[in-house]
Amino acid sequence: MAGLALVGLLSGCGSPADDSEGGEAGAAPGFFEDLVTEAQDGGASENQLSILRQAVEEGMLDVEGARAAARAVVQCFQDNGLEAKLVESTTDTGTARPDYQVEVLPGMSDADLNATIKACEDAEFTWVNIAFQMQPSTQQAQIDYINSKEDQLRACLEDAGIQTDPEANGYELAQQAVQTPASTGGCLEEAGITNF
Repeated sequence: MAGLALVGLLSGCGSPADDSEGGEAGAAPGFFEDLVTEAQDGGASENQLSILRQAVEEGMLDVEGARAAARAVVQCFQDNGLEAKLVESTTDTGTARPDYQVEVLPGMSDADLNATIKACEDAEFTWVNIAFQMQPSTQQAQIDYINSKEDQLRACLEDAGIQTDPEANGYELAQQAVQTPASTGGCLEEAGITNF
């Protein structure tokens, strides 16, 4: 087996909520229902649709639903001749994040690899992964975590010579850290914020 081809995390999604005040993550009306529709249109399997429909009923997608989708996508990869395994990381808030890794196999073209990965993801994982990572409860937990780091963020920014608003909460200070010179980019890391 050669090096890693892909880890399926939703990364680079930006801040946990489009909320300039860093207060509460609002539940978008029809969030899960819209994902069911998108998943149906995108060729999702009945297994993935079932997980999403349960989220509609319960108003949330729990970690076991995300794990079931991760297991299904790994099985799809394996059924299509790829080496794949389940992996699980932990978010800043201590939430488990089920995922997968796919290994590059000798002799497989990038086009074939990418086509297989996309087909399996769309069938088994894509929309459950979005739902699990972007649901309002997950976003709110991340906002609360960032707000709890207000003192560390403020001290780091001020040590770097950046003036902060005394009324700013942790979320606003985290936004300031990413919008100011590179010397303050380490403030998020120093405060233990890895998902922003």
